[in-house]
Amino acid sequence: MKGFRNYVEGAWEWIEPRSSAPYPEDGGHHLLLGTDRQALLEIAREEVNALRAMAARISLEPVTARREYACCLHARHARGEGALIHRLGINQGIRYGGWMGKGCTIGDFYRTLCTSKEELLR
Repeated sequence: MKGFRNYVEGAWEWIEPRSSAPYPEDGGHHLLLGTDRQALLEIAREEVNALRAMAARISLEPVTARREYACCLHARHARGEGALIHRLGINQGIRYGGWMGKGCTIGDFYRTLCTSKEELLR
């Protein structure tokens, strides 16, 4: 376990590794949504500690009409998406929203979210 540090910036609580090394460029993030903020916080800590995410941020307040919190797991690339979804399978009430990379428009993101990701979550 590498350890992590938490801090609040604006509407987000950030979780980062303790190392002072600069991060490689952020390629995007995996979006998780859920009503249990504590469960999202635990997932974020686990992903950062295991170095599967470079950093994570969790909204301080719910961001959807369903009163869900958002958790963004920042990574260099979308690889490992299937493994992440598999790990989330045991967390009831947490859903995977998809990958949003720098080359992805918001329209592309929502089209993908509404079509192919639904199959993975059943």
